[in-house]
Amino acid sequence: MNNSEHITNNELIKVMDQWSGLADFLARMIEKYGDNLGLDDLPTPEYVYYFFKRAEVYTKYAELIASKKTND
Repeated sequence: MNNSEHITNNELIKVMDQWSGLADFLARMIEKYGDNLGLDDLPTPEYVYYFFKRAEVYTKYAELIASKKTND
């Protein structure tokens, strides 16, 4: 570890203190309004990942077909 990567405990505590207020606020808001947000209705991350991957594959396939037609 070189000097630029070394963080003292005091610096780490200051950084944690800067974000702790926001983290507490977000936790309280999620606790208070979590039922109304419909978080349970969101799709799973795997579904979203595979949806975008499938769209990417179809796009590349369409580009390949289009380039073959222009070459013929």
